[in-house]
Amino acid sequence: MIEIIFIILQLLLFLIIFSYPINAFNFSKLTLKNNSNLYFIYALNIIIHLNIYLFVSFLKINIKYFYYLELILFLIFLIFYRLKYLNQIERINYKNLKYFITFILFNLIFFITIAEEIRLSWDGLAHWIFKARIFFDGGNYFDFKDNIPFSYYPHLGTFIWGYFWKNSFLNLEYFGRLIFPFIYLISIFSISYSFQTNKGHLFKILLSIFLITVSLDFYLFGGYQEYLLFFLFTILGIICFENFQAKNKMISSIFIVLILNLIIWTKQEGFFYAIIFGITLSLFNYKNKKVALFFLISTLFLSIIHIYTKSFVIDEHMFNEKFFNEGIIDYLNLRILFNDFILIFKHIIISSFHYPIILFVSIMMIFLFVKEKNSRDYFFYTIFILNLLFIISIYLQTKMVLEDVLPVTIDRILLQSSGFYLVFILSKLYKNYKIEL
Repeated sequence: MIEIIFIILQLLLFLIIFSYPINAFNFSKLTLKNNSNLYFIYALNIIIHLNIYLFVSFLKINIKYFYYLELILFLIFLIFYRLKYLNQIERINYKNLKYFITFILFNLIFFITIAEEIRLSWDGLAHWIFKARIFFDGGNYFDFKDNIPFSYYPHLGTFIWGYFWKNSFLNLEYFGRLIFPFIYLISIFSISYSFQTNKGHLFKILLSIFLITVSLDFYLFGGYQEYLLFFLFTILGIICFENFQAKNKMISSIFIVLILNLIIWTKQEGFFYAIIFGITLSLFNYKNKKVALFFLISTLFLSIIHIYTKSFVIDEHMFNEKFFNEGIIDYLNLRILFNDFILIFKHIIISSFHYPIILFVSIMMIFLFVKEKNSRDYFFYTIFILNLLFIISIYLQTKMVLEDVLPVTIDRILLQSSGFYLVFILSKLYKNYKIEL
C-alpha cells in the first residue's frame, strides 16, 4: 500500500517537473500549431529537460541538489503564472479532463505493473544497469572508463533512470524506470490529441488505446531504451510535420536539432539516424538557405561533439562494430547477398507480428503512396526508405551470425522509429473525413 501511494506521488512529480518552462500561456510565442495540446507541451518540456539532463550527466555535481533546483524553478513558474492558472481552472473543459484522467489511469496501471514485475530484462541486466548505478552513486559520464562493460553505449536513458532512482521516495531501482512508461504515454497521447474531431474525446481515447495495443511490450520497460527512442521519434515526427507548413521554421528547427541531439546519446544507431535526418532536412529545405544551413551545421556539430566526447572514455571502438567489416566483400557473390536479403526481410515480417505497429506503419505507407504529393509527403517517404535501407545495412555489415542476431534485435530497431510516421499516416487517413491536424 505504501509503495502505491509513493507511485502516485512519483507520477505527480513527473507532471510537476515537466510542466515548465513551456505552458499553455507562453506556448503561442513559439509559433507551433499544437497550442491546445497539453501532452505535446509536456513533450516539448521533456525535450528541454532531457537536453539539460544530458549536459548534467557530464558534470560532477550532486544530482539531488539539481533535483531540488528543478522543484524550486517549478514554484517560481507557478507563482509567476498563478493568476492565469486560477483562471484556467475556473474555465476547465470537463471533456479534456476525462481525457487527462484516462492518461493518469494508464500511467498508474503501467507503474503498478512494473512494481509487481520489478525484474530487469536481458539488456537491462547486461549493461544498462551499470551506467544507471554510476549515476545513482553520484558519478558522471567519465566514470564509465574501465569501470563497466559496453562503456561505448550511449547513456542518456541510463542517466534519467539513475536520476529518478536517486530522487525517488523509497530509493527503489524501479522508480527510476517509471520515467519510460510516462514519456511513452506522453508520445501516444500527443498523437491522439492532435486530431480535432467532432466525434469527441471518445475517438481520441480509442485511438490512444489502439496505438498502445499495437506498440506496447512491458518487457522493454525492464531496462531497455526503445521507448525513449520511440518517444523521441514520435515527437520528432509531429514537429517535422509542422515544420513544412510553418511560416517561421526556426523554432521548430531548433526543437528538431534538440531531439536529434538526444537520439545520438540514446543508442548507437542514433548517431546515424541524426545524420540521416539532418542531411535530409537540409536538402528538403534548400529553398530556405538559412534553415538548410542550420540543419547541416548542427548535424556536423553534434556528430563531432559526440565522437570527441566519446574519445575520453573509449580507447578503441566507438561503436559495437567497425563501419566496414572484411566480410562485406563476400557480397560480391550475389547468391550470398540475395540469401541474406531474404533472411532480413523474413525477420522484418516476423517482427511486424511481434509489434503490430510495424505492420500498421508499413501497410499504411504503401497504401497511402499516391500520385498527388507535396514536399512534406516526399520527405516522410524519403525517411521511410532511408530508414529501411539503414536497418538492412546494419545487418549486411555485421560480423555476427544473422540467424542469431536478427530474431533478438530487428523487431526493437523497427519499433523504436515507427512512431515517427504516425502523425503523417493518421493525418492522411482522416483527411477525407475533414479532421484537421
